[in-house]
Amino acid sequence: MPCTTITVGENVMAGTLTLGSVQLAQGAQGVVNVSVAGVANHVGSQFDIGCDSAAVHIDGVSVASSRPNGIVTVNIGNGTAKIVYTDTDAIPASTTPTTIIAVTVTATGAVGASVPITVTNAKWSDNTTKSFATVTGGSVVIQSKIGDFDGDGSISQNDYQLLANAIAGIGTVDVSLADVTKDGVVDLSDLVRMHFYVKGLIPTL
Repeated sequence: MPCTTITVGENVMAGTLTLGSVQLAQGAQGVVNVSVAGVANHVGSQFDIGCDSAAVHIDGVSVASSRPNGIVTVNIGNGTAKIVYTDTDAIPASTTPTTIIAVTVTATGAVGASVPITVTNAKWSDNTTKSFATVTGGSVVIQSKIGDFDGDGSISQNDYQLLANAIAGIGTVDVSLADVTKDGVVDLSDLVRMHFYVKGLIPTL
């Protein structure tokens, strides 16, 4: 029976690098995940990402929680980030995407904007550096402002009452717009901050 010899470091599958997409309220923070697939014995990647800095701010880059032995080094500029990632736990060849990096962003642009996140200069290593066969960028879609529950473009007493009703169990609001204090939960503190804002006692939410 014939045998196939595979030399160390040979890539036997096409590699893909993919950035995710996220929908965020204007002013809200979220995560764009970066995943790889079709890579045999992946132990590292490097790539550059870019976006419109007037619409999306790159806040930080971290290793995905599922990759405990990964290390990332990043150089963040104005709407850009150069990312270098290595991992002692090799990712086996698979068509199922594996998330390796989490890019934290804040949506600062206009409501309704869909902001592309581009990726360039993408390479990976199985102890031999090579280019990805397929690279796909992501996007940030900017929804209504945080606190604008009625969707009229402003934050008013009506929005305050809608949140108050939801906290009291009377109706619901879009949770993605309700975390005014940005602490990961929607509760009384968010309502208090909205009250101060609506009364003009604080300049921003």
